[in-house]
Amino acid sequence: MDVKEHTIVNTCYILQEEVWHDSFSEIWRATAMFSATQFLLWFLDTKRVPKEGIEAFRQMGISRYNIQHPALVDIVEIERFEDTVFIASEYGGKRCLRDILQKGVTFPIEHVCRFIVEIAEGLDAFHRKGIIYRHLNAESVWLVYNGENVEEIKLLNPGYDSLVDYIDKADPQSVLENFSYMAPEVKGIADYPVDERSDIYSIGVLLFKLLTGKLPFKSQSVDRALNNSVSVLHVANSLFRRQIPEELSSIVVRALRRNPKLRYQSLIELIKDLKKFLDEKRKESLQAGLADPLASLDFLNRNKNRVEASRYVQAINSISYFQAITEGNPQSDSKRQPLNVPVMPPWAKEMESFEELESVQGEDNDSYTVEDYLRLGKEALPESPSRGVPVSLPAETGHQPVEAVSFS
Repeated sequence: MDVKEHTIVNTCYILQEEVWHDSFSEIWRATAMFSATQFLLWFLDTKRVPKEGIEAFRQMGISRYNIQHPALVDIVEIERFEDTVFIASEYGGKRCLRDILQKGVTFPIEHVCRFIVEIAEGLDAFHRKGIIYRHLNAESVWLVYNGENVEEIKLLNPGYDSLVDYIDKADPQSVLENFSYMAPEVKGIADYPVDERSDIYSIGVLLFKLLTGKLPFKSQSVDRALNNSVSVLHVANSLFRRQIPEELSSIVVRALRRNPKLRYQSLIELIKDLKKFLDEKRKESLQAGLADPLASLDFLNRNKNRVEASRYVQAINSISYFQAITEGNPQSDSKRQPLNVPVMPPWAKEMESFEELESVQGEDNDSYTVEDYLRLGKEALPESPSRGVPVSLPAETGHQPVEAVSFS
């Protein structure tokens, strides 16, 4: 594969700039040959994915082409180019969530929950077809974000689950960004079936990442990311230290249980609890005379009168296709208030090395309920940075307690 700026792809697109490079693909912004319409092209990287993997991905993409939902990236076409395959989608200013988070962007709690509801509903479109996504992470999510407002948040379609075997396990960052999100049964370290609940686990990791700004596996935990599930106690502790409401912490902990029987049993259950939490927060704000915390997201994923791309796929080389997309995709001119970034506790930075240690203490214990973990999480909430914090389950769970650590 040899793509660079101004490369003409299949007489349809002109490459303008590389906008991201994930674990499997180079993603380029491109313009149409016959108009100024912009697209995103995902080219599978032949250095990372062998020929048989590229063909398997193409077949998977074709089989999932007709899965449509407002929270899924629109597929315009799936086609070969040179020795690889690419997926074309409408651009609209989309940026990779991981890229945004790496720049230090955070979002209010209510907005995070609203995002997860959208992503979960997009995932449910796969589940209703009997398809398990398996490979959900921050690189799978793309946003239209202008620094103030999020107008779209979408899950990559068709996803990368056919390429999991080609993740570079020699690259620590690649391991963390991929395997940290995978359920233990997907990683092959637990004898549970891979089903809808496996994606719920991944949703839980993403929710934790958006709420805390970090993964449950820290930088020194590459081997654990490959061979263990998350420490649910560490998750509970971290959420309470960052003053995440107990109702929301409960949702995260339940999604991240090692045993699928202890997780949410369906995305509908998870969505229901998130919407209940959002309704309560919205009600509290309005009763207190405050602004609606979700007002700026009223039109999330619904503020563009798109022309359905699939109607024009057969005419991919025609001018009428590109004109139709251009006419059907007006830019939103809505004006909204800037997003307010939540303030982290002043002692959070001092706890980074401590939480590195805590994150490798044990995994999960089926005999403990969500409520047990929440109780232990509350006990880990320091009144000040100098207070010692317990970091492991009591001895009767089979894990040895770790001596409390002081931050003075």
